[in-house]
Amino acid sequence: MEAPSTAMTCYELLRDFQTVIVGIIGFAGVIITIAVNAQLSRRERREQRNHDRQTIRTALITELNIIKGSLEKSVKKTKATAVAVPTDTMDNAYRALTDKIGLLTPDEVHNVTYAYLTLQTLGSALFLIGTPIQTSPRYVKVAAKDFPSWQSLEKSTIKPITEAIETLEKAREQLEK
Repeated sequence: MEAPSTAMTCYELLRDFQTVIVGIIGFAGVIITIAVNAQLSRRERREQRNHDRQTIRTALITELNIIKGSLEKSVKKTKATAVAVPTDTMDNAYRALTDKIGLLTPDEVHNVTYAYLTLQTLGSALFLIGTPIQTSPRYVKVAAKDFPSWQSLEKSTIKPITEAIETLEKAREQLEK
C-alpha cells in the first residue's frame, strides 16, 4: 500500500504548487524568448552594418572610378591653346556618406579620406596655375604653357585614388566571402 500514498503525495504536491510550477515554467519561457530575441536583434544589426558597409564601398568605388577615369583622360590631353578645366571635385557620394564613413575599416577610412583630400587640393591648386573664367566660377582657364604643371597635379592625384579604390575593393571582396 505504500505506492498509492507516494502517488497521492506527488499528486498533492503538484496540486498544491501548480501555480508556482506554472510560474517557473512561464518565467523560463519569457527569459528564453528575451535571450533569443536579443541574439536575433544583434545578428540583424550586424547584417545591417555589413550591408551599409558594402553600400558605402560600392558608392565610393563607383565615384572614385569615375573621377579617376576623368583625370586619366585629361592627363592625356595635349593642346596648343588654353583649356577650361573644371574645379568641381565631383565628390557628392563622399559628402553624402561622410557621417557613415566610420563603418569602414581604419585603412579604408585613411585611404578614402586621403584620396578625397588630394582631390580637393587639386581643385584649389588649379586656381594657382589657371585663371578663373568670368562666365563660370566652376572652371579655370589653364594656358598651354601651364599644361605640364596641370598634368603633374592630376597625375599625382590619381595614385591616392587608385589606392583607395584597391583598399575598398579588397575589403568588399573579403566581406563577400
